[in-house]
Amino acid sequence: MRNGALAPTQVSPYSNRKVWWRCEKGHDYQAVAAARTMGGSGCPYCAGRKALAGFNDLSTLAPEVAAQWYWTLNGSLTPEQVTAGSRRKVWWECPYGHVWKAAIYSRTGEQHSGCPVCAGKARSRRAPAPAAWAANQSNSGIGRI
Repeated sequence: MRNGALAPTQVSPYSNRKVWWRCEKGHDYQAVAAARTMGGSGCPYCAGRKALAGFNDLSTLAPEVAAQWYWTLNGSLTPEQVTAGSRRKVWWECPYGHVWKAAIYSRTGEQHSGCPVCAGKARSRRAPAPAAWAANQSNSGIGRI
């Protein structure tokens, strides 16, 4: 058991102690006892506040949107690490190679926004240059117009 020998009777409802909980769907999560008993906060996975791969992550709930994830510019962040309703802004690439940054929820919510270039709302934008190319641009003006 994750709470060790700690019994529920040993924790005050007003305690700021973090303990492990299990929701009705079987998700295990840590939360402060007072937040659960006084504020009513529940499972962060069921509420969509935290991503759980295979349950509420972008790849699971919106695979067609996750397919446009721009891996290079998003670094180590993956579609399995974010919820489909996240307000986090990430990079996308449409099938035609247009790259843009938008909040995840704007792609998956009621708006279902897509590529702004393909929709005629923005000019074509290429991906930012690789670091090696950008470094060459700072060389004493050679090749500059």
